[in-house]
Amino acid sequence: MIAPALLSLCILFYGINLNEINDIKLLQSYNINETEYYKYIHLDNNKEFVESFGIYNYFIKDLEKESVDDNKEINEYLSNLPSPTKNNYSGIFEDKNVIFIQMNNFAFNFLNDLITPNLYNYFVDSIQVNFFSSPKDITIPNNDPEFMANLSLIPNSIHDHACYKYDNNYFPTTLAKIFKNKGYATNFFINDYNIYFNRGKMVNAYGYDEFYDQSRVGDNNMTTLEYAEKLAGIYMSADYKVMSYWVINADLSRNDEIVNRITNVFPDIEDEQIDYFVNIIHLDEVITLFMNKLVEANRMEDTVVVLFGDGGAINYGTSELIFYNNAQQGRYYKRGTLLDLLPTAANLFNLDYDYKQVLGRDVFDDNYYGISYLFDPGIHELWETNIGGYNYLYHYYFNIPTVEQEELKEFVDDFNKRILISFKIQDNDYFRGK
Repeated sequence: MIAPALLSLCILFYGINLNEINDIKLLQSYNINETEYYKYIHLDNNKEFVESFGIYNYFIKDLEKESVDDNKEINEYLSNLPSPTKNNYSGIFEDKNVIFIQMNNFAFNFLNDLITPNLYNYFVDSIQVNFFSSPKDITIPNNDPEFMANLSLIPNSIHDHACYKYDNNYFPTTLAKIFKNKGYATNFFINDYNIYFNRGKMVNAYGYDEFYDQSRVGDNNMTTLEYAEKLAGIYMSADYKVMSYWVINADLSRNDEIVNRITNVFPDIEDEQIDYFVNIIHLDEVITLFMNKLVEANRMEDTVVVLFGDGGAINYGTSELIFYNNAQQGRYYKRGTLLDLLPTAANLFNLDYDYKQVLGRDVFDDNYYGISYLFDPGIHELWETNIGGYNYLYHYYFNIPTVEQEELKEFVDDFNKRILISFKIQDNDYFRGK
């Protein structure tokens, strides 16, 4: 098939009116090896090429070649991805409603039964994936975690935010779309405005039916607690299956009462950690309000609440991933990242998806080692799997027998390859041509 850029050149050289073409075979009927188009494709002498077509077209052709080479590399990598396997968790939440809650600056090791009693109890009574990380420090912007979670791709935010570079890309497999394909209505909620991080366009690229930012839900000056109450009403008004994604930005500032409450339990706490506790206390209040509304309306039994952090508190531990529903609980010791959220949800809710269009894995898959990422500038850059870890900053293994070190290194190297492949998928809008 003739690539779009080359098709344009072909039309230029032949003088064909594109509006009059009804069949691409019309272009193929020309004796192509006698045309300027043929020379454009096959002329290897750079000097002769520039003399025939000019320096501008020389650079265009070079870019086209790079894109073709990238696509070949992407094709090869995706074609070798392992297929997911069924496991004990497959389909346990089939046909239940679900709300994914992404919490700003959250780490589960800050939970405490005295300071954050409700979130603590949700954590204890849930299916917990321990050692789960939201590696915001792979890239920089605050919206990268939702990009990762919704697309199972690692965002390329080098030089500019991914949300501004790839908002017009085509993504055939997304978190919202795999639920929509099973008959769910899909909503995206955030107590912020759609102009921040270009969410107005990115939510559309993710495939959500509705987007409720703060201005749509109500008063622009409403608190996060007021927003949560409005959200609960919207969520419970549906009489059909609903999948929602909620980004919570806590808006509580420290005050003497809260600081005293924290220091009474942790008298030796560092000042910086107090701010994280203040944030999590507020998250506890907001999520508890929402959950209580579900309980009052007898909607908790048919709803799964998925809780995870955005990586903002990564230096204070992993964020964990929990699936809360009254009927299921248990602790699962497996590493993973937000890259794995989409395929994991597909397994739990028995959703079909093309596993060759995502770069994450189902964390419950017995054939997946699992991998998590920890970052502390200048101190460590750790990639940990269920069989051990590797420090990329200082190049040493830890918690692993020598005989398994090469196997681990190959696994970690593959994850770094995934990062590069993910960047190329975005840069080339790879899926649009498929």
